[in-house]
Amino acid sequence: MGIAHKLNDFIDNIILQLITFHSYDDLKIVILTDKKKEDRWSVYKNLPHCFSNNREVRFFATDDEEMKFISNYLEQQLIQRANSKEEYVVENEDKDNSVTYSPYYLIFTDDFSIVRRLGISELILKNKENYGFGFVIIENSLGKLPSECVNFITIGNQTSGILRSELDDYYHQDFNDEINSSIDLKSCCDVLANIPIEFYEDVRYLPKSIGFLEMLKVGKVEQLNSLNRWRLNDPTKSLRAAVGVNEL
Repeated sequence: MGIAHKLNDFIDNIILQLITFHSYDDLKIVILTDKKKEDRWSVYKNLPHCFSNNREVRFFATDDEEMKFISNYLEQQLIQRANSKEEYVVENEDKDNSVTYSPYYLIFTDDFSIVRRLGISELILKNKENYGFGFVIIENSLGKLPSECVNFITIGNQTSGILRSELDDYYHQDFNDEINSSIDLKSCCDVLANIPIEFYEDVRYLPKSIGFLEMLKVGKVEQLNSLNRWRLNDPTKSLRAAVGVNEL
């Protein structure tokens, strides 16, 4: 197996894992490539992850005009997030005040010499804060990668590895690069394309938290009538319990 074929299989397996574990409401796959390489990526062209939720924008480009259109769209999304950061704050389990942006836009490109001229590239690479945008840049030489890159995956004939290199940190780990190349990607994409998702554009406006009494629509503990609830409770019929609220 040649390096090019091995690399393609590796990238396909990464994308397959991403689209399997993340819905197209949470993750958008953006593919920016050269017209000559379109066939290599065409299996993803109709993937639901490659469309905006209203399906008015396809995140798949092979020429300057298409790339500029997608870049302008992504620039607007990033700027809107930067200006309205509070709306996207999601408390995680560690309570570290981290910010989660949805959907996450992951840009794949095997022609960064063209992509680097796009406005979205400069916004992503020069901005120290991650507003839910990332790059997977496929090149055959480290010298062709932007200087902002610090995380690398190398695919070789004999060994492959993960490399992270920063001024005060260095990490390298080889890994087993045996790849399953027998998967029918088109069939997987077709199946995913036929799994509908009901979008709720205003879900971010739900309250970040709600009290137990408020959830049960009472003002004080006495109004719960707990003793009567215990007497009438029959776990053989139902174990139903209120755990939260929805947008209704």
